[in-house]
Amino acid sequence: MRLQKDIMNILDKTGFNCIEPTSEKGKYNIYINSRTPFNSDFGFYVVYDDSFQSFKKAVSKICYAFDIDKDAEKRIPIRGSASIQTVLDESKWKKEKLDELLAAFETYIMEATFTFTVSKLAGYNSSCIELFADYYGGGCGVYNRIDEEMGREERVDIIEKMILQVMEQEVCDKDTKLLVQLSY
Repeated sequence: MRLQKDIMNILDKTGFNCIEPTSEKGKYNIYINSRTPFNSDFGFYVVYDDSFQSFKKAVSKICYAFDIDKDAEKRIPIRGSASIQTVLDESKWKKEKLDELLAAFETYIMEATFTFTVSKLAGYNSSCIELFADYYGGGCGVYNRIDEEMGREERVDIIEKMILQVMEQEVCDKDTKLLVQLSY
């Protein structure tokens, strides 16, 4: 599955290890871990649906919830021979790694190619708010904005009209098949 490979690649590039996710009832569960420079294991579970955005949102929640002081505080009693400063430094390192992972997910662009008819593409479930469409033939770009409070029919109508405007130089109607590349 391409989505899982993209996620695995990002984890690998940011120094995290993981095993293939397990799936149950449409939810995926994956354990992500890394060795700290202080030679201890740092790991957490991510539960997400089968989408890149869901995975990124789960990682975001983990990143924003991580508290350096609380992490160090709970580990001080079991620190062994490590100093309090070492434990605190390790907690800071964990936060930096989580921030690095989140930044990698936020800047990663995933592209996929699909075949749609104009009317099917207009109904594609996208979270895009700002839309720009252009045809490779050039010079006929169209911009539009979709507000969150708009209903599905209104969104579909706007997108469909944008596609048909861009393709007006060609013979194109609602049932014309298009090869579409989407960037997430």
